[in-house]
Amino acid sequence: RSLAYVKINFTPVQNIDVSLFCNLTQLQTIDLKYNKIYSVTASQFSGCTSSLLELLLANNRLKRIIPSVFAPFRRLEVIDLSHNMLESFVGRFQNTEISQLLISNNLLPQIDPCEWVLMPNMTSLFIEKNKLIGVPDCLHKFPNLYSINLENNLLSSVSLAAFAQLKVLQYLRLSWNPIVSLATVPLTLKNLPKLSVLKLSQSPIEQIAFESFCNLSALTSLNLKNNLIASLTFQASSATSQCYASLARVSLSSNKLKHVNMTVFAAMRALEIIDLEYNQIEVVAGRLSNPKITTVILSNNNLFTINMCEWNTMPLIKSFSLAVNSLSQIPQCLGRMRRVQFLNFNHNKLTRITIDSFVMLTELRSLHFTSNAIQTVVPASGVNRIPSSLRDVFLTNNLLTRESVANWLRKLDTLDLMYNKIHTLASTLQCLQQHNLVTLNLRNNQLRILNLELLPLIGLFEQVDLSHNKIELLVGRFSSDHLQTLIVSHNRLKVIDFCQWDAMPTLAKMSFEANELTRVPNCIHHLPNLSYVGFGSNKFTQVDMERFGELDNLTTLDFSANRISLITFREEKYPVRLSKLILSNN
Repeated sequence: RSLAYVKINFTPVQNIDVSLFCNLTQLQTIDLKYNKIYSVTASQFSGCTSSLLELLLANNRLKRIIPSVFAPFRRLEVIDLSHNMLESFVGRFQNTEISQLLISNNLLPQIDPCEWVLMPNMTSLFIEKNKLIGVPDCLHKFPNLYSINLENNLLSSVSLAAFAQLKVLQYLRLSWNPIVSLATVPLTLKNLPKLSVLKLSQSPIEQIAFESFCNLSALTSLNLKNNLIASLTFQASSATSQCYASLARVSLSSNKLKHVNMTVFAAMRALEIIDLEYNQIEVVAGRLSNPKITTVILSNNNLFTINMCEWNTMPLIKSFSLAVNSLSQIPQCLGRMRRVQFLNFNHNKLTRITIDSFVMLTELRSLHFTSNAIQTVVPASGVNRIPSSLRDVFLTNNLLTRESVANWLRKLDTLDLMYNKIHTLASTLQCLQQHNLVTLNLRNNQLRILNLELLPLIGLFEQVDLSHNKIELLVGRFSSDHLQTLIVSHNRLKVIDFCQWDAMPTLAKMSFEANELTRVPNCIHHLPNLSYVGFGSNKFTQVDMERFGELDNLTTLDFSANRISLITFREEKYPVRLSKLILSNN
């Protein structure tokens, strides 16, 4: 009688008589998930004294349930019948303490709460992934319902009036239904005053009249992703003047929009995020006037141009994305977004960047221009006009051929120039000063000769990647108190001499894989804190380990895929911490 928890999973049990548990007064949970139960019965219930709170019957083979079978368990709060094959859930449901009912992932064509008793404690109703063709009637039997999930059913028409008496409802999920249109919601009907999240995605909705949601005064998120919406309208009137007091996010990605007039969002004064990604938008018209906007997403559309000069100033904007469009020029009037921090122009058709376009963006931190056709970057016309906040610029996969990077990127942390056609690095004498760059990525370019004396002039680098170029020669005296990682793999180096390099106490990782080196570089002891050295895929035939004897922190040394036939070493000159010596494929 002291039993509190029963768990019987993954057995061939086919029938369960719940009256067996009736007089276990301390029992609170029965877990019968993952069996082969197709029948739930109750042979006798005289004087049932059960304190059962949870009955879990998910992942069985139930086809029919008469809910009165649960009636003697008066304290029951949670019933989980999900992932069965239920086709019928008919009869009087008398458990007034129920708070969660899970009947998702079944085959129910309908449920009828009109036969059920009032359930004032019901907060969550999960009916997703069934075959419902209509919203259940009599939802007023659950006056305190907080969340209802009707996703993945066969609903073709939905009126929000069906939920009108659910005064505390906050989460309504209707996605993945064949909803053709939303029934008109009377503007005078104060439906769902506490609804905060409405999700209507993955349905064949073709048009949205935003005034239909106007009475949802607590709505914070409206999710209309993955529909067939081709039209957005808002019919302003005196009744709609105070619309959307709390709406912070509108998600319209993956629809069929071609033309968007930004004035349809004007009534949404609390709006922070507009997501219009993955549409077919060719034209963005009208004035964007929402004062609290922080994020605008227009990526993956068909925009050739966008006019922001009609937009209001956006004092709180942080992120603006126009990636994967067909823009050939940077939009004018970016100054409307003085506080923007993130700008994304990846995968467009830009051929030229003028830094003056960004000088008014005083909090800009990250600029993305990957995969355009950029050949020219025009420096700012004035002194120190580059935003002092700018830290990262990504110019991967463009057509840049020669960059005097120090001229115009003095404040950056990261400069990504991968996959261009850069063959020369240069720095003018006017720019002989320390800069803030910590990461330089020049992999997959056309560099052949690199003067290492330039690097300290460009930045206080911690990471430099020069891999996948055509480098044949590294020249100049190299000095750095900051460099941690140097990658020069996949080039054409035949020899390296570290004797011209100053001691670098911070350099920990160095990779020269896939070059044409035949011997260990001289003066490698100038790099005393190396922990990883990579010389794989070169042309070494022998290695003298004494060369590495002064590298007290060296733990990994890679000489794989060379032609090594001889290794010599003396115990007293062997690296003391070396734990991995890789000599495979020699």
